[in-house]
Amino acid sequence: MARKPSDRTNQHNDIGRLRHIVITARNVLHHLVFGKHDLIIIDLRQPLADGWQDIQTTTDATLRRLENCTPRLWSELERSGLIGNQPVMKKTLLDLDLKAGVLWRVLKRLNSLLGSLAKAIFGVEIIKEYKDHVEISIKDLDQQRLDFTTILPNE
Repeated sequence: MARKPSDRTNQHNDIGRLRHIVITARNVLHHLVFGKHDLIIIDLRQPLADGWQDIQTTTDATLRRLENCTPRLWSELERSGLIGNQPVMKKTLLDLDLKAGVLWRVLKRLNSLLGSLAKAIFGVEIIKEYKDHVEISIKDLDQQRLDFTTILPNE
């Protein structure tokens, strides 16, 4: 059955929000690993940098999969709670945490979002695990605040 125009608009909006989340995750992780700060324990920075290319490749593949969303992928996204009101709420909360600069909350939100996305898209687990290793490598995580406004994706 053909989708009504409003259904296509809703799908486009949901996919746009998911792309925003993936781009945000990539930008946050890149900023944490390669940014001009001393958040990462010094001996752990190079191993994280060495693993970056796989994250870039996987992020690009994920964005392409979302852009060319098949009915099967759409069903998987629905089953993972990433369609409808849920991605609106999740994107809003992530953006608010980014604006507040509270690093531990940003990482916790990304963990939840990437976990849901990994259930729908093969390979996203690599990004989630990389995020986990970055998080483990941050000094005094619960006390860190950053200005993320410069790395937010354009709407």
